[in-house]
Amino acid sequence: MTVRVVDRDGNLCPDASHEISFKVKGEGSYRAGANGNAASLESFQRPKMKVFSGMMTAIVSSTEQPGKITLEATGKGLKKGVRKLRSKKYRCNMCNSSKCFIAIHLEEFLFKQAGV
Repeated sequence: MTVRVVDRDGNLCPDASHEISFKVKGEGSYRAGANGNAASLESFQRPKMKVFSGMMTAIVSSTEQPGKITLEATGKGLKKGVRKLRSKKYRCNMCNSSKCFIAIHLEEFLFKQAGV
């Protein structure tokens, strides 16, 4: 999810550096955040991070159960942001598994293309 600090008119606030805290409810969990600041020493796994140039990304993972996921983002002096998602049951069309990690297939594909 892209998180942006905006003004009343919806314009990005590029000078914003607010710390945003996240809560995930339902069939999901907070996995990581990234703000694009190469000098930042903030943990990617903690459910809070400062925006950089007014933006950051939050990654949410679903559980194995399909269902509703709610991501809440809060920051001091900011209006709370809420995004509601719905996860679906997934079955990989490459291996027919419901538990596969698609990067494994991508790696296999790249090696095959390179003749390795």
